[in-house]
Amino acid sequence: IYEEQGTFIKSSIKASLRNKEDVQVAGVPWILFQNPAVLLETYESSREPEGAVLVEDERGNFEMGICWPPEGSAYWIRSRMDEPVTAFEFFNTICGGVSILDEMPGLIRDIGGFGITGIDMLYDFENSGLRKIKVNLETKNGWTILDSPEFRIVPSVCVCVSEPASVEQRSVSIEITGDITFGSAVLNVYGQYPGFMLQASLKEGTSLKLEDILAAFGIGIELDSALEKLSFLYMPDEATLQLDFNVGVHWTIADFFELSNINFMLLKESEKQKVKMDSFMSLKLSEDEQLDFEVLADYTSEGGGNWKFYGSQSSETGTSLIALLDFFLGTTTSEWNLPVLGLEFSLDSATG
Repeated sequence: IYEEQGTFIKSSIKASLRNKEDVQVAGVPWILFQNPAVLLETYESSREPEGAVLVEDERGNFEMGICWPPEGSAYWIRSRMDEPVTAFEFFNTICGGVSILDEMPGLIRDIGGFGITGIDMLYDFENSGLRKIKVNLETKNGWTILDSPEFRIVPSVCVCVSEPASVEQRSVSIEITGDITFGSAVLNVYGQYPGFMLQASLKEGTSLKLEDILAAFGIGIELDSALEKLSFLYMPDEATLQLDFNVGVHWTIADFFELSNINFMLLKESEKQKVKMDSFMSLKLSEDEQLDFEVLADYTSEGGGNWKFYGSQSSETGTSLIALLDFFLGTTTSEWNLPVLGLEFSLDSATG
């Protein structure tokens, strides 16, 4: 086949071979290819070869593509189904007797409605061994991770069986992916098992208003800021959700305390909820004198909701009592010219 692209001419050769006899896969005695055919297309240019293995069983034909380049002496052989397949016993056999559904964590398995949409096999041709099998599953059923606020995902699952031919070395791991829609934002979710956890981040190109996410957790705050980065961690076994995010605006409290580089942390454990904040603050006492503080805060829903702030001086240079009184009260008394270092303060937004 010759294809002309401007002044460049490339050529490719296609070859196919069908074996009328069944082929036993070396090192994998439980897999038998019935009436297989091999297709291969190579190019004169630097483009990698392309190929496929066509496999037939009692359910009909499905195509398994060989992927180049190899991983050392091992090649990925991949298959994708047009429609989800629920013949789990057949695929359990391919995985060396591993029960695909039973390997899932119960919370995922109980979602139900799963069908197999693809299978990947990493086969080492040089050492005649099946190194890894990945089974991809889809469902149309949703999983509500959290009711209030509602975080819901329709998961895709990948069951990975490493060293399926060895009972001693065999291991199984699970990957879970999907999206959570929250307002106008989309969170890309990735999960793993064992060590069951879900992590998520904002999808590129989407943003989330600070007021919206805080209001969803019952927290009122008047700060106009859009989040472009968010860390989401959910531990299903403990029913614990943690959200961490930074806002790029300043927050003025008690009229003259201006916070910057503000980080929020929301922790929801079953019915209990904690909200914490850390930030930075500078007090410019004069043209030549500035004090820096690290500021922490806790939120409580009692009394309609209020913040309790705790600040500690982070700068090593001190000041004088006169300078502080002059800054806060406009009062200067030479008798109070005492050095001040290691300042701390606390503030309750409910009482000021």
